[in-house]
Amino acid sequence: MKKQNIFHLLTFVLVLFALMTTVSSVAAAPAAHPPYQSGATATVGTGALNVRSGPGVGYSVVTVVYSGHVVTMLGRNSNSTWVKVRVAAGHEGWVSAPFIIPSAAIASLPVLDGGTPPSSTPMATVATGALNVRTGPGVNYSIITAIHQGTTVTLLGRNGNGSWVKVRLSGGSEGWVNASLITPTVAIATLPVLDSSTPGTAPTARVATGALNVRYGPGVNYGVITAIQQGTVVTLLGRNSGGTWVKVRLSGGTEGWVNASLVTPSVAIVTLPVLDGSTTPPPPSSGTATATVTTAANIRSGPGTGYHIVGGAQAGQVLTLLGRNHTSQWVQVRLANGTTGWIHGGLVTLSVPLSGLPITG
Repeated sequence: MKKQNIFHLLTFVLVLFALMTTVSSVAAAPAAHPPYQSGATATVGTGALNVRSGPGVGYSVVTVVYSGHVVTMLGRNSNSTWVKVRVAAGHEGWVSAPFIIPSAAIASLPVLDGGTPPSSTPMATVATGALNVRTGPGVNYSIITAIHQGTTVTLLGRNGNGSWVKVRLSGGSEGWVNASLITPTVAIATLPVLDSSTPGTAPTARVATGALNVRYGPGVNYGVITAIQQGTVVTLLGRNSGGTWVKVRLSGGTEGWVNASLVTPSVAIVTLPVLDGSTTPPPPSSGTATATVTTAANIRSGPGTGYHIVGGAQAGQVLTLLGRNHTSQWVQVRLANGTTGWIHGGLVTLSVPLSGLPITG
């Protein structure tokens, strides 16, 4: 009986020891990362953040999210430097981890394969609402098609100054686009220089205002040769040293100067050769430009017979010329007594070309 009690006591001690060992092991187990919570979000913590097609800046931009936007976190790359997210519009892509404020530890996200690394082929994403693809590097070339914001194209080459790039579309079509309206994966300057096979490579500009004066020289003090209308395309010949005026050739061959801020050029103005505008004669000063009256005429308050009479001039009288109206039918003059007014151009003989007078009415 005594031996049996001792056996039972030993058995109890062994069982108790085993239980204590198990509890101790469980308590000593290291804590794991909290499990990933489906639907974990992050808030964009920078002004504008690119969402890319893969985990790196070499991948194309899918969309852009802005400060305060909330995105859903889907996963991460192996070193947690990039996070895959879904934006409110449903697009999915990758963002740089330092620029978001996550609601859960990034390390707890599943590791996702970023996909095939970007090709070494240079690419670009359209950065404007709609972008014309043209047959050559300039706005004077015809439009092949238009591509829209976010479209990705393959970069093939550039023109000499890098203002236009040749691209290949997803369907295989090739053409030229304005380099300032795309976001490239490589520096434009690294692309090969390609010559367009389409004629008409001279730089051009399109008039961007209702009516634009073409002048004898680079400044408003030069006389007006003619006026050209909005949308007119002119050939660029050169510029003044400050790049504020450009010399152009019109379709009829006339050459003159226009304000550079009022045209949309096919190339950067600074790439044009500097021409000395002083070689073109400025209009004569108002003290030397004259009109000799050929027959007695009325001087009116405006350029037309509907204006009231402010004075009169006799045949042979010499008047000081001040300007002309936009149709060049009437000229503005000053009488000897200081009165200014308008006389019909057919009633006077001018000492200077009519086209060289400024338009004053």
